Amino acid sequence: MKRIFIIVGILIAAIAVVTAGMLLRGSVAPEGPSGNEPTQGTLPIPGTGAGTTGNGTGGTGTVGDDPSGGTGNLPVAGVSAIAQAAVIDYVVTAQGVTFIATNGAVISSASGTEPVAQANFGDLAGAWFSPDGKWLLVKSGTRDLVTWNILNVDKRTWKGIQVNTSEMVWSPNGTQLAYIARRTDGGALNTYSPTTGISKTLLTLSAPDLVIQWKDAAHIFLMGRPTSRVPGAIWEFGMAGSTLTPFADSAAAIDLLWGGARSGGLLFKGNAKGGALSMVNSTGGTTQNASFLTLPSKCYFGEKAATSTIADIANFLFCAVPQDQQMMKERPLPDDYLMGKFGTTDSLYAVNLLSGNLKQIVPAAQGLGFDVENMKVYGGDAYFVNRNDRKFYKVSLAALAGG
Repeated sequence: MKRIFIIVGILIAAIAVVTAGMLLRGSVAPEGPSGNEPTQGTLPIPGTGAGTTGNGTGGTGTVGDDPSGGTGNLPVAGVSAIAQAAVIDYVVTAQGVTFIATNGAVISSASGTEPVAQANFGDLAGAWFSPDGKWLLVKSGTRDLVTWNILNVDKRTWKGIQVNTSEMVWSPNGTQLAYIARRTDGGALNTYSPTTGISKTLLTLSAPDLVIQWKDAAHIFLMGRPTSRVPGAIWEFGMAGSTLTPFADSAAAIDLLWGGARSGGLLFKGNAKGGALSMVNSTGGTTQNASFLTLPSKCYFGEKAATSTIADIANFLFCAVPQDQQMMKERPLPDDYLMGKFGTTDSLYAVNLLSGNLKQIVPAAQGLGFDVENMKVYGGDAYFVNRNDRKFYKVSLAALAGG
């Protein structure tokens, strides 16, 4: 245990000496690819399009009548609305689509329009479905007094989770939640089983407020909250041997999107003006640098689904790329975007991580016209929530079928 405190102390000391305004692009030398890693040195540059600068205040238009939420774009071919209600989160499985609306109603396409459950826990601060759709985690209350409840979707029963934490994250198979429990002397990395209701402490920490992300069923990433004002780093915790190893060097506004099927990730390093994206391998080594700028929260790694019409979908990275790239380069990221100081008008691209080729999912003349978040891919479609109006949409990936 003493060894863990020493390691965390080294982490904090290393972070403290890094300045928040450091220049990130080109700071890491690319490593040679191997196996199924990307083979190109640079991810391609998307077409510029006729982008406009969004402000996050778009209206509530519907597909067929200005689906862009007030940006003035024409209806987009291949895009359809899944729900007219404002949505917090959703899941797509072989049984269909299930989502939770901002009013707490849980709706399943398999059950029609009647709610299968209702989250009546006061003001909802967030909700997250397990990847398999069997559980729904709901956060409510205030920053200082958080309440957690979990829904067994099949049984339609709720139960409370008695933990003192600000964030809980589903494991890739949906059987566990990971969280940082608050303690008087820092925090502790714990797991919680929704089936048994049992929590288990894995690691004690000096830092109480870290972001956690699962790498796989046996490894968890620990990182500081991404902000251009404070440097951060990413560490990898191995459950089997209780090991804590560095994954990404200290840098401002560091963030990561992990692709489980590829055993690789999309790494973002921001600063006072813009930032940079790169693909990294399983040990954090850079394999590609991106020529476009977006946020990891606007991307999703393709995962092979039984119903997929795209044979190599697991080789694609899907990204909603802001059309106004200059605006992205002039803003402190991700701070200004997360605080709602600006919005984006995005185009949806699929990057083939083996060939480096990039393909726009909808016609360039139409663009996408949404401020995309919470994107997921299932079967032959991509799903996302429009940040402007919180409505839930589906985009056909037919353009990728056959190659």
